[in-house]
Amino acid sequence: MTETTPAIRSLLDSCKLPFDPACLEFHKTSRRVASAPSAAQVRQPMRKDTARTTRYGDKLDGLRQRLRDGGLLVD
Repeated sequence: MTETTPAIRSLLDSCKLPFDPACLEFHKTSRRVASAPSAAQVRQPMRKDTARTTRYGDKLDGLRQRLRDGGLLVD
């Protein structure tokens, strides 16, 4: 994902949710993290160079297609 802001805005629009600049700085929140990813991961900015995406390959193809169909993913 090279254009984070437009992608997040588009995703929020499709969910009929308002844009909040905090969406771009999620890693700066002081709230407690109680989800599957570790707190350390959640506290990092979004990465654009993640090489691990190929590890999941065809497991994510259905999701990718749905995002493309909804105009939320551009190759």
